Amino acid sequence: MSKGNHLVKIAVLGSYSIQFLVEKLKKINPDLDIFEGTYLQIEKYFLGDDNSLFDFNPDFIIIHDTTLSFKQKFFHYKKGSFSETQIDRLKAMIECIILKNPNSKIIYPNLDQDNEMNFGNYYFKTPNSIDFQLNIYNYQLSKLALKYENLFILDINNLIFRSGIVRDRRLVISSDLHFTPSFTEKLALSINKLIYALNGHFIKCIITDLDNTLWGGSIGEDGLEGIKLGNFGIGKAFTDFQFWLKSLKDRGIILCVCSKNQEKIAKEPFHKHPDMVLKLKDIAVFISNWKNKADNIRYIKNILNIGYDSIAFLDDNPFERDLIKKSIEKIIVPEMPEDPSLFKSFLIDQNLFEMSSFSSLDTERTEYFQRESLKRRIGKSYYNINSHLKSIKMEATVEGISEKNISRMTQLVQRTNQFNARTIRHSEASIRNILNDPNYYSFCFGLFDNFGSHGIVAFVILHKQRDDSVFINTFLMSCRVFERGLEYFAIDFIKLFLTKKKIKYIIAEWVPTQKNELINDFYLNIGFKNFKNTQSKIKIEELKSKPFFIKLKGGTYLG
Repeated sequence: MSKGNHLVKIAVLGSYSIQFLVEKLKKINPDLDIFEGTYLQIEKYFLGDDNSLFDFNPDFIIIHDTTLSFKQKFFHYKKGSFSETQIDRLKAMIECIILKNPNSKIIYPNLDQDNEMNFGNYYFKTPNSIDFQLNIYNYQLSKLALKYENLFILDINNLIFRSGIVRDRRLVISSDLHFTPSFTEKLALSINKLIYALNGHFIKCIITDLDNTLWGGSIGEDGLEGIKLGNFGIGKAFTDFQFWLKSLKDRGIILCVCSKNQEKIAKEPFHKHPDMVLKLKDIAVFISNWKNKADNIRYIKNILNIGYDSIAFLDDNPFERDLIKKSIEKIIVPEMPEDPSLFKSFLIDQNLFEMSSFSSLDTERTEYFQRESLKRRIGKSYYNINSHLKSIKMEATVEGISEKNISRMTQLVQRTNQFNARTIRHSEASIRNILNDPNYYSFCFGLFDNFGSHGIVAFVILHKQRDDSVFINTFLMSCRVFERGLEYFAIDFIKLFLTKKKIKYIIAEWVPTQKNELINDFYLNIGFKNFKNTQSKIKIEELKSKPFFIKLKGGTYLG
């Protein structure tokens, strides 16, 4: 960590044994230049003749009083005014810092709620209770932070709430260590992130996916009524997550969308779903297309004109997260949990959204960037996605329809809308008829990669005609694996299969819907001509191969 032309210099002072906190800070960031205060000697640097602290000229001074030290002092003061006395003590230290080293910023953790409960819950009604004075002190800290621009409070109680057990009484007695080693590490991480933020290194933008990130399910496949949002079931998790993102936006974080879909479909929930918390007016840049997300994020970054280290990318899909981490250095890509109920708490635990200031201008950025986005158009692709596809070591399985996969086939047929040529909704009974009909060939494609098995994700049914041709009765693929090359693997496999069967022609039909334009582009890419009356017929040998990086797993299925 550096500031200008020198390392960031921090001083750590504490009312307990702080050596482990210092060690954790050094481990987290070895480039920190740290001044370690003398054990239990905070006041001497401000009220005595020791000038070593100010000779060090720190950028940050961390003063860590703790509740245990607070309690030890409590019994030596007039009980009803103890918090006021301690606040006056802190004021004197702050004034001394302003006088001797006005450029230093002070980080002061508030006191943790380690209540004595010697008055029971009656402590709320008596100033003579140490617990009462503790609450008053923390309240006065907030007022003090408003008064002094160089004072920043670190909320240790929030950190404790998310950490569980933070104190080992045996270590307190034997070593005057007021926190466990694991909590000390979390405290050091929080201090380090706050220092980064105060030096201008903080998250300014969240780029988020849509399907299974802002809502449950796929808008392209499940439709408006099928996605999960609202006050019931798992939809509550997504609604709660949206409320939290909106609060970040209202605080000044820029929200952007990067999704794989047709833009009109992707925007539909924002326009029409009654339970959407986020609206299009909350989104600074909205990108939804079939390009790889690395290029789309570069486009967003260029509009915003911020560094990648100021951007957090949220996506439920590990493939997309891995793509972004490998193709864009410094961008922050949290490993989102599988359970959407944990999205918000997980990101809060990551402590990604520290800030150093706030003004009304922060809330006006979204409208500005919306105007900037309208002025631009997405240009050429920058990232060679092929290198990433090679790295994840994809393998495909191919099998025919069988009793073991017929329910999965029925599910795919009913749900798939975007990569679906004819959108015919086969029932399980009709698929079973195809299974038993020798005039049909069926292919079920499964996909494996470094992230595990995706299961059966594509499905092709060919119907033999009276002449030497076949008709593509069904060609569909799950949106989860778009842009992986599986569609081209499937066509190459089918081409080989039909050549061995000495079939000369193949007929494709595209029945347009509002959602399946993608399949038309695919058919044109592999050699079919413009569709007349929705159909196109070409020779098998005219089917074009396109690059893919998928190996056949196991034996070859021959129908």
